[in-house]
Amino acid sequence: MPRSIIFGYDHSDASYNALNWLLNRNILAEDDKIYVITVMNDDVLSFEGFGLEAAAIGPAMWVNDDCGEKMQKLKQDARRLLDTVVEALKAKGLTAIPVIVAGDAGDVLVEQAKELKADLVIVGSNGRGFFKRQLLGSVSQYLTVHVPCSVLVVKP
Repeated sequence: MPRSIIFGYDHSDASYNALNWLLNRNILAEDDKIYVITVMNDDVLSFEGFGLEAAAIGPAMWVNDDCGEKMQKLKQDARRLLDTVVEALKAKGLTAIPVIVAGDAGDVLVEQAKELKADLVIVGSNGRGFFKRQLLGSVSQYLTVHVPCSVLVVKP
């Protein structure tokens, strides 16, 4: 019976390591339905220079235009990178569906797991220490508590 599997991919080293780990093991089956999900959130704008700076400038039309163009470019880049992951899985005889969703990574993956009736959620771990985890949070830790199915966390 085919399983519904979510692979949370954020284009980080941890995700790349998790992808390689999966490709080198017989964890996934050919009849599995694999959803490769990338989450885009508001933090992306901050990192790209449209956070506090844009708020300080005010509601200028060029900021909105720039922001829209920047988000469109980020979505295109995310789609291109997801397609690369899908092709790597396809080369192993696996079927993968790329998905880009806006929101908080933890909340989105929990919501998607429920909606897709996932049997398994797979994510990479950044390997943060205690203090960084307290400050920045841990998506993998959040998932182990809130997702209604099993979670596989691939360590670095």
